[in-house]
Amino acid sequence: MYDTGSPVRAALIASAAAGPLFLASFAAASAYLQLPHPIVVRAQDLDFGLVMAATMAGFIIGFLPNLVGSAVMKAIGDTNAAARSAALWTAVGAAAGTAIALLFYGPQPDPTGSFAFIATSAICARLCRTQMDWGAE
Repeated sequence: MYDTGSPVRAALIASAAAGPLFLASFAAASAYLQLPHPIVVRAQDLDFGLVMAATMAGFIIGFLPNLVGSAVMKAIGDTNAAARSAALWTAVGAAAGTAIALLFYGPQPDPTGSFAFIATSAICARLCRTQMDWGAE
């Protein structure tokens, strides 16, 4: 039988990126909220240790959701060609991020944190999709 991809490999790759993606999207949302004021980025604001800590924390937090999501979407994609769409995987990831943001922030969401959860989840889902191969699609 043709191997269509490994949910474990997909989860490993997406989880390794989850922490830095969360930091970057949180910073982008924070910067956006400062507009039209100037956005100042100083060299001391770029902390390698913070990125490394976020990478480890993001991996630990994100591995199980990425594994479950990629396994479920792969199983559905194995039987339904429409579920192989990268846009659908991204939308499902964004929906999962929205659910996480609602759990964390409730009905009055924090815009920066909510954006970070939704963007990170959507990008991680897209990264998981890149590890799947259903041949000529």
